[in-house]
Amino acid sequence: MAQKYGSMANGAPNASGFTCLICETSPVSWTWSDAHGEAMCTKCGTPYQLIQRDEDKNIIDALPSINITEKWVPVLKQYWQETQRFTGLGAIMIWRDYPECDAGQEAVYRWVDEHPAVVPAS
Repeated sequence: MAQKYGSMANGAPNASGFTCLICETSPVSWTWSDAHGEAMCTKCGTPYQLIQRDEDKNIIDALPSINITEKWVPVLKQYWQETQRFTGLGAIMIWRDYPECDAGQEAVYRWVDEHPAVVPAS
């Protein structure tokens, strides 16, 4: 995936030396999404919050946190293991800037529709 804003996300606090929970790439290379502080793994497209803030809006020293509901993590791991396809699940506002994210999200949604047994209970 082409990195939006070059490789600036890789310079975020605590961005280095992290292993992706979905594709297990280590260390992860990051690209920003359109949400403040959110970046995606450039290999699989899983979104993480790289820049986190406390209640006073100060940046805190914290490891990246996955921006996927915990119950969906095993589903995305299975999707990755079966397809090796980029998901592009980060927050995107202008789709023309991220054609690989558009295609990736469509593929994930189609795969989930074709595998209803993997959908977590509400």
